[in-house]
Amino acid sequence: MPIQDSLTYGGVPYANVDDIFDETKLVRAFAWALGGILNQLTKEPDTYTLCRPDGSHCEEKAPLTGTFAGGGGLLGGSPKAGSGESAGRAAERYGRGYEVYLEEKLGGGGVFSEKGRQFDGAYIDPVTGKGTWHEAKSGEFFENTLKNPTRLSKFYSTEGQKFGIANERGIDYRVISENPIPEKISNWLDKKGIPWEVMSR
Repeated sequence: MPIQDSLTYGGVPYANVDDIFDETKLVRAFAWALGGILNQLTKEPDTYTLCRPDGSHCEEKAPLTGTFAGGGGLLGGSPKAGSGESAGRAAERYGRGYEVYLEEKLGGGGVFSEKGRQFDGAYIDPVTGKGTWHEAKSGEFFENTLKNPTRLSKFYSTEGQKFGIANERGIDYRVISENPIPEKISNWLDKKGIPWEVMSR
């Protein structure tokens, strides 16, 4: 086995041997992996722990339960604020539920950061065998984004940057959406060469 295949970062193999000798990246990779193992061993069944990739900060998050439109719970529907909860907080909680769903379905790792950008997860693509970083979008994200030109512009900019960062590392990147992606946005993703897919829960 080549040495670059023996270590992972963000749940995927390093792209080149130079990264193995970068102490900062090696420490991050170890902390990220150890954090994931400890999280699985110590968390309560109805909570989750969210840690920074460098292991410097972890937070216990609220239970992944709540009221969602359509009676779908965490398995579908759209976010709906419960008693005393803002719509933004409900959407954030719902989005995190989708990220957890993808972690379990794809068998990869969760949220991590690289070059100042947050990625929603990483996994090994069963078809290509390559490491893949992804962005998860759920609920009414795309519909709301299309209504706000500033938000749409920010989405385009951020996704272009993340795609570039993954490419620099030699890792695949894709956008995964719980709901169909509107044609305007899917056309933009296609034009930029950013793979995308719809993965409903």
